[in-house]
Amino acid sequence: MKENNQSLVSVVIPCYNHEKFVQDCIKSIVDQTYQNIELIIIDDGSKDSSVEKIQGMIPACQERFVRFEFRYRPNKGLTHTLNESLDWVKGEYLILIASDDYMTSDRVKLQVEILHNHPEYYACSGSQLKIDENGCKLEDKFQNNLIKKNIVKDRKNIFKSSNNIYSPTTMFRTSVIKDLGGYNPNILIEDLYIFYKAALNDFKHLQVTNVFTYYRVHGSNNHKRYIWMHENKMKILEEFKFFDEYDDIKKLFVSEGFYSISRYSSNKYAYNIFKQYKKFIFFKYLIVGFFYFLKRGGVNESL
Repeated sequence: MKENNQSLVSVVIPCYNHEKFVQDCIKSIVDQTYQNIELIIIDDGSKDSSVEKIQGMIPACQERFVRFEFRYRPNKGLTHTLNESLDWVKGEYLILIASDDYMTSDRVKLQVEILHNHPEYYACSGSQLKIDENGCKLEDKFQNNLIKKNIVKDRKNIFKSSNNIYSPTTMFRTSVIKDLGGYNPNILIEDLYIFYKAALNDFKHLQVTNVFTYYRVHGSNNHKRYIWMHENKMKILEEFKFFDEYDDIKKLFVSEGFYSISRYSSNKYAYNIFKQYKKFIFFKYLIVGFFYFLKRGGVNESL
């Protein structure tokens, strides 16, 4: 669908308990310089007043967008919500943005131009600035989500280092995500899964230096979050066990798990990773991981 020769862009906001932030997210899409946008919002069973906050924005959305849809229903989880949105969207391009983040005003325009001019890429991502609960930019020392130079992520390099594709900044070609089969409901790190699946199907992803989103840092991370990340990465690993890159992915996930859990979480859990997978842990992760392992009390530290 095109209007004034502009390709239709589908923007999807999955919302869950973001009553303080969801209106900022919606407003940033209303304020886009690019015109031909459809907005799809799905509230995934919020227990706060998110639905009421969204409903308060409906008149502005109906006036601004070529198509606007809002659905709220009981909680199903993020991957179910994203797959639901894929059945709904009509745009050539697709943006998925969490309801606590928001966009820079020219984000859609710039990314459409990039993907239009570079058909070899299935997606384009960029940098994101970290902000606090009140929308204030965090100090420069915390701004580690910035892309320093343009780079192509593909099958040759994406499994060689930690993921730094920032999902809120990504614009996809909708057809590719649908052709890949959407999101696996059993995989909770849904963005990493789709980036890897696309690469293993020989699609290329362009990262640029532009800041496309403001990423809100709020709440508190508890130590078990790192264990959750590791366990869900290992679920992703099982999905790709028949690919030549399986060992590369395994080495990366095991190394990251040992390092992050040693540093921030549970030494006992990290030690179990070491015992089971020590031959797969990259040397630099092993040395740094054991430094924090010993600093935090060794194996006697409790979970």
